[in-house]
Amino acid sequence: MINRQGPEFVGRGQELALLTAALDANLSRQGQMVMLAGEPGIEKTRTAQELARMAEEAGGQVLWGWCYEGEGAPPYWPWIDSLRTYFQRTDPAILQSQLGTGATSIGDMVPEVLGIIGDFEPVPAMEPDQARFRLFDAITRFLKRASEDSPLLVVLDDLHWADRPSLLLLEFIARQLEGSRILIVGTYRDTEAPPESPLGESLARFTRLPGFQRQAITGLPPEDVGRFVHVETGATPHEQLLSAIHGHTEGNPYFLGEVVRYLAEQGRLTGDAIDSNTPGSVAGLSIPQGVRDVIGQRLIRLTRPCNQALVTASVIGREFEFNLLTSLLDSASEADLLDLMDEAISARIIDELPGSDARYQFRHALMQQTLTESISAGRKTRLHARIGEALEAKHGNDPGDHTTELAHHFTQAASILGNDRMVHYTLLAGERALATHAWEKASGHFARGLEAKDLDPDGRSPATDADAAGLLFGLSRARSADLRFGPGYIQQIVGNLRSAFEYHLAAGDNERAVEIAQSPPRVPVGDRGGLVDVAKAALGIAAPGTVAKGRLLANYAWFAAMEENDYPAAESSFQEALEIARGSNDVLLLQQILAQAAQVDFYHRRFEEAIDKAKQVLSIPALDLDMFTECAARYVYCISAISIGAPASTEELEAFHSVAERLGDRLWLHLSYWLPQRTAGLYGDWEKAREFGVKGLAVAPGAPTLLSTLPQIELETGEFDRAEELFQILSGSLPENPASPIWRYAATVAVSGISSFAIGKPREPELPASLIEVSSSSPYAIPLFVSVSDTGRALEALAQGDEETCRSAYAALASSNGRIFLVVAGDRILGQLAAATGNIPQAMEHFEDSLAFCHKAGYRPEYAWTCWAYSAALLAHGDSGGRRKAAELLKEALDIVNDLGMPPLLARVEDLMARSGGGTAPANPAGLTQREVEVIRLVSSGMTDREIGEELFISIKTVGNHLSNILNKTNAANRTEAASFANQHGLITPDSEDEE
Repeated sequence: MINRQGPEFVGRGQELALLTAALDANLSRQGQMVMLAGEPGIEKTRTAQELARMAEEAGGQVLWGWCYEGEGAPPYWPWIDSLRTYFQRTDPAILQSQLGTGATSIGDMVPEVLGIIGDFEPVPAMEPDQARFRLFDAITRFLKRASEDSPLLVVLDDLHWADRPSLLLLEFIARQLEGSRILIVGTYRDTEAPPESPLGESLARFTRLPGFQRQAITGLPPEDVGRFVHVETGATPHEQLLSAIHGHTEGNPYFLGEVVRYLAEQGRLTGDAIDSNTPGSVAGLSIPQGVRDVIGQRLIRLTRPCNQALVTASVIGREFEFNLLTSLLDSASEADLLDLMDEAISARIIDELPGSDARYQFRHALMQQTLTESISAGRKTRLHARIGEALEAKHGNDPGDHTTELAHHFTQAASILGNDRMVHYTLLAGERALATHAWEKASGHFARGLEAKDLDPDGRSPATDADAAGLLFGLSRARSADLRFGPGYIQQIVGNLRSAFEYHLAAGDNERAVEIAQSPPRVPVGDRGGLVDVAKAALGIAAPGTVAKGRLLANYAWFAAMEENDYPAAESSFQEALEIARGSNDVLLLQQILAQAAQVDFYHRRFEEAIDKAKQVLSIPALDLDMFTECAARYVYCISAISIGAPASTEELEAFHSVAERLGDRLWLHLSYWLPQRTAGLYGDWEKAREFGVKGLAVAPGAPTLLSTLPQIELETGEFDRAEELFQILSGSLPENPASPIWRYAATVAVSGISSFAIGKPREPELPASLIEVSSSSPYAIPLFVSVSDTGRALEALAQGDEETCRSAYAALASSNGRIFLVVAGDRILGQLAAATGNIPQAMEHFEDSLAFCHKAGYRPEYAWTCWAYSAALLAHGDSGGRRKAAELLKEALDIVNDLGMPPLLARVEDLMARSGGGTAPANPAGLTQREVEVIRLVSSGMTDREIGEELFISIKTVGNHLSNILNKTNAANRTEAASFANQHGLITPDSEDEE
């Protein structure tokens, strides 16, 4: 157990009990995460410090990182700060063992590590998400290895100021704490972490993780104030004064400490310090509501030179170097400035940071803020200029981690220094953020640089020079990787990349142009952004046979297939790219090309070819398999298998989810929930389908993939209002003239048709004709999307009784046999369309094919719908034999809809049964139904309940219900007597005797 003996820490018994329990669990390999939340100054950090002391006494290691409020910190600062300290104090041999193969990836974030470990293998060029994953995975593995030597406590302070990349890294590590000896403790201001903030979003995801706890830190209770005052000052004030102090401070330890120290310096902690005219107030102390005024009263007591030095330091940042401050204060010698720092330390305004360099940090961000707000804007601007120039003189040749600081200070000083250096360092800071996979920070840097050059970051601005081209290209990459922008962001991303590419192409810088073309943004399938032209132009200048040429060929193939709907061109380019990959023995490139080609096959309805290529990728040994490519291959395999009625197993779906979860990429992660959601819906497991849908939407709110299949669950179960809500989210605000045939539009048409057919009347208002046109008739529409849209149009036509549209829909879907689109079997819809146009023989063939397809795949809801549709056609056009067949089909449908709970279809089945008079099947002995006769025959043949269920396509529960009814009706005591009854009454046919 953890030893809690040590320096006195007032109060916080409940909080420390939770933290020490988490520390104990961590010793037992139960990795934990605890978040301490509260208002500023409430003692979140002090509580974490107490835990750190206990962890070290128990033999653990502590990594401490804090987040910075200003713009000067580089991406991942809380991680960099803590890791750098660990690297510097650890033996290089041990460190190299702990870093393993992830050393070079971590070196992207903390370059110093490469100097410590010596030789290293450079990391090959990767896609943005892939590179970020490699970094996150490398850090996670390192922390786990480091914790093997002794348990690890990682404290991340002031997370409300954390940049989004730091939070994403925290999320990645948090998902892999189970079984580790890592305890993560974070502190944050709950008032600065609303749900829509980056931290708020992360907290929502943390709550779903095992081992996560959140502890609110509140003010000290009145009974602890006396002890607090005694520990701070040695004084023991009387109860009335303590009550007044508590009333002023509400137990906030930081505010409490400032007030107490001020009163102690005034000699007013003893004697009569109570204002008799104002109950509960301290005489003569005018304390406003905010803590800043109390800080101001503390600062006034410092000497004027000390205050002046601290003001300058506050403009540098919350943390500052002594040497930099010295260069800015011409009037103070080094010795005098050291005395001033000692004065500020004694006054508890700043702390000296550990390490060889003389570095200091303001004890609280509010202290720094109070000082910076005390000077004029003009003076502050000039200080930023001097700080920037001083940093440039020291680090200009190799700015490294200081690029963000330089960019910040030159940005603040742009009004007097101009924009040149601001743009230069902003571009470097953006590239630095990209190199460390901090897309969000990179976007901010590049956008500021473009604005300084009077270029619109949200429009397609032509690059005016190399810096502008660099900023545009950087912004395109950053926004593409982040994918968190509103309407029109795809056009912005593509436009910025094209501008950068065209600038270098015109300038004759072919090498840079080819490099840009190899980094296309990730855009929705079917979006016609014009990237095929960029890829084509780059191919014309790339060196033959190179890896760059192979990657460009694969990119061109992708955009030819997805933008231009030109499958032959894509197939030819993929083949050429594969030859280069095999010729250069580049396994990574080979994997990527095969995965891209598999996706193209899937979207062009070549499902078997897609499965074959996906299997080729997955046949590569796991250690050599690129995880992003593995995600793509597993996705294509599973979704293609669903489409041809050979759905992936639970193990195969879980393998896809596992790799997607380890990656933490929102695209693949939400798809790893969509596929089992689709599968569960096709099987009729409504609750499981809803469960996967909720999880998927939590990862990717508003995802059109999930919103295209979730309404079906509600329609099947009769929740029409909920289905309409989901449809409205899917359709959103549809444009009058959609330009690109993307999935959302095809899915909207499909779900609208499915809804109309399920409800039994056309939904209102009708969809815009332009939406249907772009989804079904555009020459650039992806074949899979066309089929999905055509399925919706067909169902809409059936709901309207529009024979002409049914005829054209049949022609459009003629090649859909043996396929399922969204949730509808192609054979079933073809059968209904054929019946609606009077072609009954053809309809019967399609319905038989649909029954076989759905039975083999296990798609029970579609099997039931086929039974109903088949019966309707037979009853409308069949003879007495057809009516008997219809009666049998309706009984099959009735079993399924009762078993699964499908009220809308149940009503239709019962209506047909009533209109048909229950069919004309011969009466059976003991009042047995036709389905019960089928069951008793199979019981007589020796089949188990499971085997009977598989044979009749009903659940084991339904088999049991039938068997119970059979025993009751025949007065049989068991299965043997039931079989005897069947034999005596001639229910065992020659076929069943053969089976026996």
